[in-house]
Amino acid sequence: MDGKRAGHVYMLPRGVAPSSLDLRASRWNKTKVDPTRKINAKHEIALASIQMALDDRVVETAATVSMELSPRPRLTLEVDFPTDEIASVIEIRRKGDVTFRLDGGTSVEASVGDRWSLCGGNVAIVLIPKTEPVTVLKGTASPIVARFSIINFPSMFDPADFQGNDVSSAVIQRADLTAGPWSIEMVADDSLLTIHDALIRRGGSAVTHECKAARTDGRPFSVGELDDLLEVLHSFLSFARGSYCGLHRVVAEDGGGNRVHEQWGTREVEPWRRRLRSWVDDSSRHALVPAFEGFWDLFHRPGARDVVTKALNRYLRSNESGEPEVSVVLTQAALEILANHVIPTSARIRNKGDRIACALEQMGIGSAMPQECVELNLIERRRVWSHGPHALVDIRNDLVHPDSRKGVISGAALAEARDLGLHYVELMLLQLAGYRGEYANRMKPAYKCVEPVPWATTRTT
Repeated sequence: MDGKRAGHVYMLPRGVAPSSLDLRASRWNKTKVDPTRKINAKHEIALASIQMALDDRVVETAATVSMELSPRPRLTLEVDFPTDEIASVIEIRRKGDVTFRLDGGTSVEASVGDRWSLCGGNVAIVLIPKTEPVTVLKGTASPIVARFSIINFPSMFDPADFQGNDVSSAVIQRADLTAGPWSIEMVADDSLLTIHDALIRRGGSAVTHECKAARTDGRPFSVGELDDLLEVLHSFLSFARGSYCGLHRVVAEDGGGNRVHEQWGTREVEPWRRRLRSWVDDSSRHALVPAFEGFWDLFHRPGARDVVTKALNRYLRSNESGEPEVSVVLTQAALEILANHVIPTSARIRNKGDRIACALEQMGIGSAMPQECVELNLIERRRVWSHGPHALVDIRNDLVHPDSRKGVISGAALAEARDLGLHYVELMLLQLAGYRGEYANRMKPAYKCVEPVPWATTRTT
Protein backbone atom coordinates (compact mmCIF):
# COMPACT_ATOMS: atom_id res chain seq x y z
CA MET A 1 0.00 0.00 0.00
CA ASP A 2 3.05 2.29 0.03
CA GLY A 3 2.90 4.99 -2.63
CA LYS A 4 0.09 6.81 -4.48
CA ARG A 5 -3.01 5.29 -6.02
CA ALA A 6 -6.24 6.74 -7.46
CA GLY A 7 -5.80 10.12 -5.89
CA HIS A 8 -5.01 8.66 -2.46
CA VAL A 9 -1.71 8.86 -0.62
CA TYR A 10 -0.85 5.88 1.56
CA MET A 11 2.03 6.05 3.99
CA LEU A 12 3.52 3.80 6.62
CA PRO A 13 5.01 6.10 9.29
CA ARG A 14 7.33 4.49 11.78
CA GLY A 15 6.69 1.10 10.24
CA VAL A 16 3.11 0.91 11.51
CA ALA A 17 0.27 -0.13 9.22
CA PRO A 18 -2.66 2.30 9.29
CA SER A 19 -5.37 -0.30 9.81
CA SER A 20 -7.59 -0.47 12.88
CA LEU A 21 -7.00 1.20 16.25
CA ASP A 22 -3.92 -0.16 17.97
CA LEU A 23 -4.44 0.61 21.65
CA ARG A 24 -1.49 1.20 23.89
CA ALA A 25 -1.55 -0.20 27.45
CA SER A 26 -5.11 -1.01 28.57
CA ARG A 27 -4.89 1.75 31.17
CA TRP A 28 -2.06 4.05 32.20
CA ASN A 29 1.41 2.61 32.21
CA LYS A 30 1.83 0.83 35.55
CA THR A 31 5.64 0.86 35.51
CA LYS A 32 7.03 2.21 38.77
CA VAL A 33 8.31 5.74 38.23
CA ASP A 34 9.10 8.78 40.32
CA PRO A 35 5.60 10.06 41.29
CA THR A 36 6.50 13.65 40.43
CA ARG A 37 7.24 12.55 36.84
CA LYS A 38 3.52 11.75 36.48
CA ILE A 39 2.81 15.48 36.60
CA ASN A 40 2.47 17.18 33.20
CA ALA A 41 3.32 13.89 31.53
CA LYS A 42 2.40 12.76 28.02
CA HIS A 43 0.51 9.47 27.77
CA GLU A 44 0.31 7.61 24.49
CA ILE A 45 -3.16 6.11 24.12
CA ALA A 46 -3.28 4.46 20.69
CA LEU A 47 -2.16 4.32 17.11
CA ALA A 48 -5.08 5.14 14.84
CA SER A 49 -5.68 5.24 11.11
CA ILE A 50 -6.98 8.61 9.90
CA GLN A 51 -8.05 10.08 6.56
CA MET A 52 -7.85 13.76 5.61
CA ALA A 53 -9.33 15.33 2.48
CA LEU A 54 -6.98 17.83 0.86
CA ASP A 55 -7.60 19.98 -2.21
CA ASP A 56 -7.18 17.23 -4.80
CA ARG A 57 -6.72 14.00 -2.88
CA VAL A 58 -7.36 12.08 0.33
CA VAL A 59 -4.44 11.39 2.65
CA GLU A 60 -4.59 8.21 4.70
CA THR A 61 -2.00 7.60 7.37
CA ALA A 62 -1.43 6.54 10.96
CA ALA A 63 -1.40 8.93 13.89
CA THR A 64 -0.08 8.55 17.42
CA VAL A 65 -2.88 9.56 19.78
CA SER A 66 -1.75 11.01 23.10
CA MET A 67 -3.12 12.73 26.15
CA GLU A 68 -0.87 15.68 26.90
CA LEU A 69 -1.15 17.16 30.38
CA SER A 70 0.94 20.27 29.71
CA PRO A 71 0.43 23.16 29.28
CA ARG A 72 -3.14 22.00 29.94
CA PRO A 73 -4.78 18.61 29.44
CA ARG A 74 -5.70 18.02 25.81
CA LEU A 75 -5.90 15.28 23.21
CA THR A 76 -3.35 15.39 20.38
CA LEU A 77 -2.62 13.34 17.28
CA GLU A 78 0.94 13.33 15.94
CA VAL A 79 0.94 12.59 12.22
CA ASP A 80 4.04 11.68 10.21
CA PHE A 81 4.60 12.49 6.54
CA PRO A 82 7.60 11.44 4.46
CA THR A 83 9.68 14.38 3.25
CA ASP A 84 8.56 13.78 -0.36
CA GLU A 85 5.05 14.72 0.83
CA ILE A 86 6.10 18.13 2.11
CA ALA A 87 3.45 19.67 -0.16
CA SER A 88 0.76 17.94 1.90
CA VAL A 89 2.28 19.30 5.11
CA ILE A 90 2.37 22.83 3.71
CA GLU A 91 -1.25 22.56 2.57
CA ILE A 92 -2.45 21.28 5.95
CA ARG A 93 -0.56 23.96 7.86
CA ARG A 94 -1.91 26.60 5.47
CA LYS A 95 -5.48 25.49 6.16
CA GLY A 96 -5.01 25.79 9.90
CA ASP A 97 -8.20 23.76 10.49
CA VAL A 98 -8.81 20.29 9.08
CA THR A 99 -11.37 17.52 9.35
CA PHE A 100 -10.17 13.95 9.61
CA ARG A 101 -12.01 10.66 9.82
CA LEU A 102 -11.15 7.74 12.08
CA ASP A 103 -11.42 4.08 11.08
CA GLY A 104 -14.69 3.72 12.95
CA GLY A 105 -16.26 6.49 10.88
CA THR A 106 -16.04 9.29 13.45
CA SER A 107 -15.44 12.66 11.83
CA VAL A 108 -13.31 15.05 13.92
CA GLU A 109 -12.65 18.77 13.42
CA ALA A 110 -9.16 19.74 14.51
CA SER A 111 -6.75 22.64 14.60
CA VAL A 112 -3.22 22.26 13.28
CA GLY A 113 -0.75 22.80 16.09
CA ASP A 114 2.21 25.14 15.85
CA ARG A 115 4.59 22.33 16.75
CA TRP A 116 6.21 20.34 13.96
CA SER A 117 9.45 18.40 13.61
CA LEU A 118 11.70 16.83 11.00
CA CYS A 119 13.29 13.53 12.02
CA GLY A 120 14.39 10.36 10.29
CA GLY A 121 13.11 11.38 6.88
CA ASN A 122 9.63 12.23 8.20
CA VAL A 123 7.87 15.50 8.90
CA ALA A 124 5.61 15.31 11.97
CA ILE A 125 2.71 17.68 12.60
CA VAL A 126 0.22 17.79 15.46
CA LEU A 127 -3.58 17.85 15.19
CA ILE A 128 -5.65 19.06 18.16
CA PRO A 129 -9.38 18.15 18.20
CA LYS A 130 -11.53 21.24 18.68
CA THR A 131 -13.93 19.52 21.07
CA GLU A 132 -13.46 16.77 23.59
CA PRO A 133 -14.20 14.04 24.38
CA VAL A 134 -14.11 12.30 20.98
CA THR A 135 -16.20 9.15 20.60
CA VAL A 136 -14.07 6.63 18.71
CA LEU A 137 -16.08 3.46 19.19
CA LYS A 138 -19.84 3.01 18.99
CA GLY A 139 -20.78 -0.61 19.51
CA THR A 140 -24.26 -2.11 19.23
CA ALA A 141 -24.13 -4.11 22.46
CA SER A 142 -25.09 -2.55 25.80
CA PRO A 143 -22.19 -2.06 28.22
CA ILE A 144 -22.23 -3.43 31.73
CA VAL A 145 -19.23 -1.61 33.19
CA ALA A 146 -17.36 1.63 32.39
CA ARG A 147 -13.83 2.62 33.34
CA PHE A 148 -12.28 6.07 33.19
CA SER A 149 -9.61 8.27 34.76
CA ILE A 150 -9.91 11.46 36.82
CA ILE A 151 -7.51 14.33 36.26
CA ASN A 152 -6.63 16.73 39.11
CA PHE A 153 -8.87 15.56 41.95
CA PRO A 154 -7.10 16.26 45.27
CA SER A 155 -6.07 13.81 47.97
CA MET A 156 -8.40 13.30 50.91
CA PHE A 157 -7.67 12.09 54.43
CA ASP A 158 -9.31 9.93 57.06
CA PRO A 159 -7.86 10.91 60.47
CA ALA A 160 -8.89 7.52 61.88
CA ASP A 161 -6.26 5.84 59.68
CA PHE A 162 -3.39 8.11 60.76
CA GLN A 163 -0.45 6.03 62.00
CA GLY A 164 2.30 7.77 63.95
CA ASN A 165 4.17 10.22 61.74
CA ASP A 166 3.15 8.50 58.50
CA VAL A 167 0.80 11.02 56.89
CA SER A 168 0.40 8.83 53.81
CA SER A 169 -1.30 6.17 55.92
CA ALA A 170 -4.33 8.43 56.23
CA VAL A 171 -4.70 9.15 52.50
CA ILE A 172 -7.98 7.72 51.25
CA GLN A 173 -7.06 5.14 48.63
CA ARG A 174 -10.63 4.29 47.67
CA ALA A 175 -14.00 5.99 47.78
CA ASP A 176 -17.32 4.43 46.81
CA LEU A 177 -20.06 6.75 45.57
CA THR A 178 -23.63 5.67 44.97
CA ALA A 179 -26.54 7.59 43.48
CA GLY A 180 -29.66 6.60 41.59
CA PRO A 181 -28.95 3.24 39.92
CA TRP A 182 -25.17 3.74 39.96
CA SER A 183 -22.18 2.64 41.98
CA ILE A 184 -18.81 4.32 41.31
CA GLU A 185 -15.52 3.07 42.69
CA MET A 186 -12.73 5.67 42.84
CA VAL A 187 -9.21 4.33 43.41
CA ALA A 188 -6.42 6.82 44.07
CA ASP A 189 -3.00 6.63 42.50
CA ASP A 190 -0.71 4.88 44.96
CA SER A 191 1.45 8.03 45.09
CA LEU A 192 -1.43 10.49 45.31
CA LEU A 193 -0.13 12.38 48.35
CA THR A 194 3.20 13.07 46.65
CA ILE A 195 1.48 13.98 43.40
CA HIS A 196 -0.99 16.32 45.10
CA ASP A 197 1.73 18.10 47.08
CA ALA A 198 3.81 18.54 43.93
CA LEU A 199 0.80 19.89 42.01
CA ILE A 200 0.22 22.51 44.71
CA ARG A 201 3.88 23.55 44.65
CA ARG A 202 4.59 23.36 40.93
CA GLY A 203 1.21 23.59 39.25
CA GLY A 204 0.07 21.53 36.29
CA SER A 205 -1.97 18.36 35.88
CA ALA A 206 -1.84 14.66 36.65
CA VAL A 207 -4.05 11.60 36.56
CA THR A 208 -5.05 11.13 40.20
CA HIS A 209 -7.73 8.42 40.28
CA GLU A 210 -9.05 5.47 38.29
CA CYS A 211 -12.78 4.77 38.35
CA LYS A 212 -15.16 1.94 37.60
CA ALA A 213 -18.89 2.53 37.27
CA ALA A 214 -21.72 0.02 37.01
CA ARG A 215 -25.37 -0.29 37.90
CA THR A 216 -25.96 -1.53 41.42
CA ASP A 217 -28.25 -4.29 40.07
CA GLY A 218 -25.62 -5.43 37.56
CA ARG A 219 -27.88 -4.80 34.56
CA PRO A 220 -26.61 -3.36 31.25
CA PHE A 221 -27.00 0.35 30.59
CA SER A 222 -27.14 2.57 27.53
CA VAL A 223 -24.48 4.99 26.33
CA GLY A 224 -26.94 7.81 27.00
CA GLU A 225 -27.29 6.74 30.62
CA LEU A 226 -23.50 6.60 30.95
CA ASP A 227 -23.12 10.11 29.50
CA ASP A 228 -25.69 11.36 32.02
CA LEU A 229 -23.71 9.83 34.89
CA LEU A 230 -20.43 11.32 33.66
CA GLU A 231 -21.98 14.78 33.36
CA VAL A 232 -23.26 14.73 36.94
CA LEU A 233 -20.03 13.21 38.30
CA HIS A 234 -17.88 15.74 36.45
CA SER A 235 -19.90 18.62 37.89
CA PHE A 236 -19.88 17.17 41.40
CA LEU A 237 -16.16 16.41 41.57
CA SER A 238 -15.36 19.85 40.16
CA PHE A 239 -17.57 21.43 42.83
CA ALA A 240 -15.81 19.40 45.52
CA ARG A 241 -12.38 20.47 44.27
CA GLY A 242 -13.42 24.07 43.67
CA SER A 243 -12.08 23.91 40.11
CA TYR A 244 -12.78 21.82 37.04
CA CYS A 245 -11.32 18.31 37.19
CA GLY A 246 -11.50 16.08 34.14
CA LEU A 247 -12.93 12.67 33.34
CA HIS A 248 -10.71 11.11 30.72
CA ARG A 249 -10.65 8.09 28.41
CA VAL A 250 -13.95 6.38 29.00
CA VAL A 251 -14.02 2.70 28.04
CA ALA A 252 -17.27 0.73 28.40
CA GLU A 253 -17.35 -3.06 28.18
CA ASP A 254 -20.06 -5.67 27.81
CA GLY A 255 -20.48 -8.77 29.97
CA GLY A 256 -17.77 -10.58 28.00
CA GLY A 257 -15.17 -7.88 28.54
CA ASN A 258 -15.43 -6.59 24.97
CA ARG A 259 -15.11 -2.84 24.36
CA VAL A 260 -18.41 -1.53 23.05
CA HIS A 261 -17.94 2.21 23.61
CA GLU A 262 -14.88 4.42 23.94
CA GLN A 263 -14.12 8.12 24.24
CA TRP A 264 -10.76 9.84 24.02
CA GLY A 265 -9.99 13.17 25.60
CA THR A 266 -11.27 14.82 28.72
CA ARG A 267 -14.20 16.84 29.90
CA GLU A 268 -13.35 20.36 30.99
CA VAL A 269 -10.41 20.53 33.38
CA GLU A 270 -8.21 23.24 34.88
CA PRO A 271 -4.53 22.80 35.82
CA TRP A 272 -3.40 23.41 39.38
CA ARG A 273 -2.05 26.91 39.94
CA ARG A 274 -2.26 27.22 43.72
CA ARG A 275 -4.10 25.71 46.66
CA LEU A 276 -7.83 26.33 46.34
CA ARG A 277 -10.46 26.30 49.05
CA SER A 278 -13.88 24.75 48.61
CA TRP A 279 -16.68 23.38 50.79
CA VAL A 280 -14.75 20.10 51.18
CA ASP A 281 -11.93 20.03 53.71
CA ASP A 282 -8.99 17.62 53.38
CA SER A 283 -10.51 15.47 56.11
CA SER A 284 -14.13 15.64 54.90
CA ARG A 285 -14.22 12.27 53.12
CA HIS A 286 -17.63 11.41 54.52
CA ALA A 287 -19.19 14.48 52.92
CA LEU A 288 -18.71 13.16 49.40
CA VAL A 289 -21.09 10.20 49.58
CA PRO A 290 -24.28 11.93 50.82
CA ALA A 291 -23.52 15.09 48.84
CA PHE A 292 -23.19 13.12 45.60
CA GLU A 293 -26.52 11.42 46.22
CA GLY A 294 -28.09 14.85 46.69
CA PHE A 295 -26.45 16.24 43.56
CA TRP A 296 -27.74 13.33 41.51
CA ASP A 297 -31.27 14.05 42.67
CA LEU A 298 -30.82 17.79 42.10
CA PHE A 299 -29.59 17.33 38.53
CA HIS A 300 -32.63 15.20 37.75
CA ARG A 301 -35.12 17.62 39.29
CA PRO A 302 -37.23 19.36 36.61
CA GLY A 303 -35.72 22.70 35.64
CA ALA A 304 -32.73 22.43 37.98
CA ARG A 305 -29.94 21.03 35.79
CA ASP A 306 -29.51 24.10 33.60
CA VAL A 307 -29.65 26.43 36.62
CA VAL A 308 -27.06 24.46 38.58
CA THR A 309 -24.77 24.04 35.57
CA LYS A 310 -24.72 27.78 34.84
CA ALA A 311 -24.25 28.78 38.47
CA LEU A 312 -21.57 26.15 39.00
CA ASN A 313 -19.61 27.32 35.97
CA ARG A 314 -19.48 30.87 37.29
CA TYR A 315 -18.61 29.66 40.79
CA LEU A 316 -15.71 27.54 39.52
CA ARG A 317 -14.34 30.30 37.29
CA SER A 318 -14.61 32.69 40.20
CA ASN A 319 -12.79 30.36 42.58
CA GLU A 320 -10.07 29.69 40.00
CA SER A 321 -9.46 33.37 39.32
CA GLY A 322 -6.56 35.07 41.03
CA GLU A 323 -8.22 38.47 40.53
CA PRO A 324 -10.76 39.39 43.28
CA GLU A 325 -12.43 41.91 40.96
CA VAL A 326 -13.16 39.20 38.38
CA SER A 327 -14.24 36.79 41.09
CA VAL A 328 -16.76 39.21 42.60
CA VAL A 329 -18.44 39.82 39.24
CA LEU A 330 -18.67 36.11 38.42
CA THR A 331 -19.92 35.18 41.88
CA GLN A 332 -22.58 37.86 41.74
CA ALA A 333 -23.85 36.31 38.49
CA ALA A 334 -23.97 32.84 40.11
CA LEU A 335 -25.91 34.19 43.08
CA GLU A 336 -28.45 35.90 40.83
CA ILE A 337 -29.01 32.65 38.90
CA LEU A 338 -29.59 30.67 42.09
CA ALA A 339 -31.73 33.35 43.73
CA ASN A 340 -33.99 33.56 40.67
CA HIS A 341 -34.43 29.79 40.88
CA VAL A 342 -35.47 29.97 44.55
CA ILE A 343 -37.47 33.23 44.50
CA PRO A 344 -39.83 33.64 41.51
CA THR A 345 -38.81 36.52 39.26
CA SER A 346 -42.41 37.73 39.42
CA ALA A 347 -41.84 38.72 43.05
CA ARG A 348 -41.40 42.51 43.25
CA ILE A 349 -38.01 42.91 44.91
CA ARG A 350 -36.20 46.12 44.03
CA ASN A 351 -33.45 46.89 46.54
CA LYS A 352 -29.89 45.80 45.84
CA GLY A 353 -29.29 42.17 46.71
CA ASP A 354 -32.72 41.69 48.33
CA ARG A 355 -33.66 38.76 46.11
CA ILE A 356 -30.42 36.98 47.02
CA ALA A 357 -30.95 37.84 50.70
CA CYS A 358 -34.54 36.53 50.60
CA ALA A 359 -33.32 33.29 49.02
CA LEU A 360 -30.59 32.89 51.66
CA GLU A 361 -33.10 33.45 54.48
CA GLN A 362 -35.65 31.07 52.95
CA MET A 363 -32.96 28.39 52.60
CA GLY A 364 -31.89 28.69 56.24
CA ILE A 365 -28.47 30.15 55.39
CA GLY A 366 -28.90 33.69 56.65
CA SER A 367 -27.91 36.95 54.99
CA ALA A 368 -26.32 38.99 57.78
CA MET A 369 -22.75 40.17 57.24
CA PRO A 370 -20.45 37.64 58.96
CA GLN A 371 -18.24 39.00 61.72
CA GLU A 372 -15.22 37.47 59.96
CA CYS A 373 -15.58 40.17 57.25
CA VAL A 374 -13.65 42.79 59.20
CA GLU A 375 -13.06 45.20 56.30
CA LEU A 376 -16.58 44.90 54.95
CA ASN A 377 -18.07 45.56 58.38
CA LEU A 378 -16.05 48.77 58.60
CA ILE A 379 -17.26 49.92 55.19
CA GLU A 380 -20.85 48.90 56.01
CA ARG A 381 -21.09 51.75 58.53
CA ARG A 382 -20.37 54.27 55.77
CA ARG A 383 -22.39 52.74 52.95
CA VAL A 384 -25.31 51.53 55.08
CA TRP A 385 -25.58 48.05 53.61
CA SER A 386 -28.69 46.10 54.62
CA HIS A 387 -27.04 42.65 54.51
CA GLY A 388 -24.19 40.69 52.96
CA PRO A 389 -25.75 40.41 49.48
CA HIS A 390 -26.34 44.19 49.45
CA ALA A 391 -22.60 44.67 49.97
CA LEU A 392 -21.76 42.23 47.17
CA VAL A 393 -24.12 43.89 44.68
CA ASP A 394 -22.89 47.36 45.62
CA ILE A 395 -19.23 46.36 45.21
CA ARG A 396 -19.97 44.57 41.95
CA ASN A 397 -21.69 47.69 40.61
CA ASP A 398 -18.71 49.79 41.65
CA LEU A 399 -16.42 47.49 39.68
CA VAL A 400 -18.55 47.53 36.55
CA HIS A 401 -19.70 51.17 36.80
CA PRO A 402 -17.08 53.02 38.91
CA ASP A 403 -18.40 55.84 41.07
CA SER A 404 -15.59 57.91 42.63
CA ARG A 405 -18.04 59.49 45.09
CA LYS A 406 -18.27 56.23 47.04
CA GLY A 407 -14.55 55.88 47.67
CA VAL A 408 -12.11 53.13 46.75
CA ILE A 409 -12.70 49.54 47.93
CA SER A 410 -9.45 48.19 49.37
CA GLY A 411 -7.86 44.97 48.21
CA ALA A 412 -8.59 43.35 51.59
CA ALA A 413 -12.28 44.26 51.31
CA LEU A 414 -12.42 42.86 47.76
CA ALA A 415 -10.89 39.60 48.98
CA GLU A 416 -13.51 39.37 51.74
CA ALA A 417 -16.29 40.09 49.24
CA ARG A 418 -14.96 37.34 46.97
CA ASP A 419 -14.92 34.80 49.81
CA LEU A 420 -18.34 35.85 51.07
CA GLY A 421 -19.89 35.41 47.63
CA LEU A 422 -18.27 32.01 47.12
CA HIS A 423 -19.41 31.01 50.61
CA TYR A 424 -23.02 31.88 49.73
CA VAL A 425 -22.90 29.94 46.45
CA GLU A 426 -21.46 26.84 48.13
CA LEU A 427 -24.18 26.85 50.77
CA MET A 428 -26.98 27.46 48.27
CA LEU A 429 -25.88 24.55 46.08
CA LEU A 430 -25.50 22.25 49.08
CA GLN A 431 -28.94 23.26 50.38
CA LEU A 432 -30.56 22.66 46.99
CA ALA A 433 -28.95 19.21 46.99
CA GLY A 434 -30.52 18.45 50.38
CA TYR A 435 -27.14 18.03 52.09
CA ARG A 436 -27.24 18.18 55.90
CA GLY A 437 -23.74 17.16 56.93
CA GLU A 438 -20.54 19.06 57.69
CA TYR A 439 -18.76 21.41 55.33
CA ALA A 440 -15.67 23.61 55.30
CA ASN A 441 -16.66 27.21 56.03
CA ARG A 442 -14.26 29.30 53.95
CA MET A 443 -15.01 32.36 56.07
CA LYS A 444 -13.04 30.79 58.92
CA PRO A 445 -9.37 29.75 59.21
CA ALA A 446 -8.65 26.41 57.54
CA TYR A 447 -7.61 24.71 60.77
CA LYS A 448 -11.05 25.22 62.40
CA CYS A 449 -13.45 25.62 59.51
CA VAL A 450 -15.40 22.33 59.52
CA GLU A 451 -18.91 22.72 60.94
CA PRO A 452 -22.51 21.63 60.26
CA VAL A 453 -24.38 23.42 57.49
CA PRO A 454 -26.59 26.19 58.96
CA TRP A 455 -29.92 24.60 58.05
CA ALA A 456 -29.01 21.41 59.89
CA THR A 457 -29.69 23.26 63.15
CA THR A 458 -32.27 25.81 61.98
CA ARG A 459 -35.74 25.45 60.58
CA THR A 460 -36.29 26.60 57.01
CA THR A 461 -39.60 27.93 55.74
